[in-house]
Amino acid sequence: MRLNLLISDEWSIYEIDATGRTIEDEYLKHGDDESGLFALFEHVVSQKLGPTNLSTSMSHEIDKSNSIYEFVKGRYRVAYFIDDGKLIICTHCFYKKTGKTSKIDRKQAIRLKKSYLLAKSKKELEFSEEED
Repeated sequence: MRLNLLISDEWSIYEIDATGRTIEDEYLKHGDDESGLFALFEHVVSQKLGPTNLSTSMSHEIDKSNSIYEFVKGRYRVAYFIDDGKLIICTHCFYKKTGKTSKIDRKQAIRLKKSYLLAKSKKELEFSEEED
């Protein structure tokens, strides 16, 4: 499984390369200004406590049993989970159209986390260190 580095400091944020489309591609597809989302990422990685220090308006848990969270920027969401060593692994991004995160988006995040953990156990993770 390939993971692409988005940004790194105290923490590192990677995205799972499952579709060939990046978070930046998806974010810009909706006509949003990318600086808002990436400014949030910059803030998160520079903090000792990482995303655990954010208010619920910027990040919150969407699946308690699988420890899946989402970054929030307007109606835009990036699903993620936290792994060892201050790693934030983004599963995918989506544009939220309703009040609650859809079951489809939650299931996709869970599926990608399970795939990640399986690849990790088999030592099949490939980390691309090039920041965009």
